Amino acid sequence: SIEYRNKGMHEESKKYLNKALKIWTVMGDKEGMSTAYTNLGDLLFREKRNNEALDYYYKSLALRKETGNKLGISISLANLLAVKLDDKKYVEAEEYGIRSLSLAYEVKDLEGISLTNKSMSLLYEKTGRQEKALLAYRDHIKARDSLRNADVTVKTVKLEMDYEYEQKENEANILQEKKDMISEQEHQKHN
Repeated sequence: SIEYRNKGMHEESKKYLNKALKIWTVMGDKEGMSTAYTNLGDLLFREKRNNEALDYYYKSLALRKETGNKLGISISLANLLAVKLDDKKYVEAEEYGIRSLSLAYEVKDLEGISLTNKSMSLLYEKTGRQEKALLAYRDHIKARDSLRNADVTVKTVKLEMDYEYEQKENEANILQEKKDMISEQEHQKHN
C-alpha cells in the first residue's frame, strides 16, 4: 500500500490497507491494526478528509495505548496535532503536541521530536506566540541536525570498518603468499 500511496494512487493503497487490517484483526495483532489505522488516516488527511482521518487516528491511538507502545502513542498524538492544526483548532492541537513531544523525548525519538516541534512552531506562529514559535523551531532544527549527524556517524563507522576489514584481508593474503613461496622453495629444494 505504501508504494501506491507514494505514487499518489490512494484508492489502491486503501484497498490493500483494508485487506491488511482485516487480516490483522482476525489475528488479533493490535500493532498491525494500529499501523493500518494510522496509514488510512494519513491517506484521508492528504485528501483533506480530516474528520474521517481523525476517526482512524483515534482508533490507532486507542490500540497503541492498550499495547503501551509509547513511540506509537507519540506518533498518533502528532497525527492528531496535524489534523487539529489544519482545522485551526489550536487549543486541542497544542494539547496533542505537548503530549506527543513529552513521549517523543521520553523514548528519544529524534524524528518525532523534530517533526512535532516543527508543527508546534507553526502552531505558535499562527497563534501569535513568536517566542515559543522560535524556540520550537530551534528544537526542530537541533533534532533534525542530530538525526543527520547520527546518519553521518553510522556511514563513517561503516567506512572505517570496511577499510579495516580490507587491510586485514590484504595482510592475510600477503601472509598466505609468503607461506606459499616458502612452501614452493622448500618443495624445490627437496626435488
